[in-house]
Parts: sequence; structure tokens; C-alpha cells
Amino acid sequence: MDCVGYKYPTYGLLWQAFYRADIERKIRDEYLLDKSGAGCYKIRNALKKAAPQTDFAPFETTYAALAAKLEPLVYEYGFLKE
Repeated sequence: MDCVGYKYPTYGLLWQAFYRADIERKIRDEYLLDKSGAGCYKIRNALKKAAPQTDFAPFETTYAALAAKLEPLVYEYGFLKE
């Protein structure tokens, strides 16, 4: 399946892995995956428990690039003081 339309295609791969994985109820409840606020952090940690064979390397690389791009803006726009 292609991740067409995603600015960062590896995020699409993370979601695909999430929907393919058979995550047991205990883990879904622990990470509140049935709530609307379940984001990449919760999904990634749930997948690490439920499907440890999932390859997170592409996601981690993309996440690091995004963090490097956003971090200077946090100070530039005054969210945090340097």
C-alpha cells in the first residue's frame, strides 16, 4: 500500500502497521488507543509491545528530521526562552 498524500510517508507506514497488528485489549487500554487523542507516540509504544518485529528505523529517522526542523522554531516564536 502506498502512502500517497502524506508529507512524511513513514507516518503512513506507522499507521498501516498499527491497523495490521492484532493488539490485545490490555495494551489498547493501557495506551488508550480507542480514544481520539491516540497519536504517534501512543501508537509507536503500543506497537513496540504488541508487534516487536515492526521496523521503526524509517519512522525514527523521519521523526528526528522533523524534530530538528521544529526545535529552533520553538525558541524563535517564543514558546520557550533560550
